[in-house]
Amino acid sequence: MSRLYRVGALSLLMCALGALHASASSLLADPIVRTRGGGGSIQIFELPFTFDFGVFPIAPDLDNCTSGPDTEFPELTAVSCSFQNLTGFAINDLDFRFVSPTGDVQLTLEDTSGFFPDRFPPDGTFASAAHFSGGGVLSGFCGFEGPCTGGEFAIDLVGFPDGTTAVVTMDATTVPEPASLLLLGTGLAIAARGRRRFRR
Repeated sequence: MSRLYRVGALSLLMCALGALHASASSLLADPIVRTRGGGGSIQIFELPFTFDFGVFPIAPDLDNCTSGPDTEFPELTAVSCSFQNLTGFAINDLDFRFVSPTGDVQLTLEDTSGFFPDRFPPDGTFASAAHFSGGGVLSGFCGFEGPCTGGEFAIDLVGFPDGTTAVVTMDATTVPEPASLLLLGTGLAIAARGRRRFRR
């Protein structure tokens, strides 16, 4: 009887461990697209700027990118590339396009530095693309002497299936100031009034 209890307890323990491992695996199975501060190796002077991450998990640029264990999840491979915004505009739009040998992947989107509060698709949804937008990465500047400072950020691709290709396009969307909108509205109103008078 005690042997039966031992076998039952062992089976229960194995099931619990299996469920725990499965949940941990599924938690870490979703590829991660992460933006963060730091870096500054690849200088960006014009927008839009397109960067090809190549074929995961090979670093596309050995001088400015790394490939190896992720800092947060060491069991997953990460490709990390460093950038520096020197365009004079805030880079506030990132558009990613992925081609995975397994089809669309379930993406988790992270922004550890708060550059991009708006992210799509929602975490865990199947997608072949991702979009980051928001305040963005402010531009640095280059003085007459010395190195360029400010505007540094990095992008990490973590845990993608081998053979996945990724391309990101960075851009800036300029939002008109309230004063500009007021002038535009006034001009349209004057034009409309003049047109009505002309018709009469």
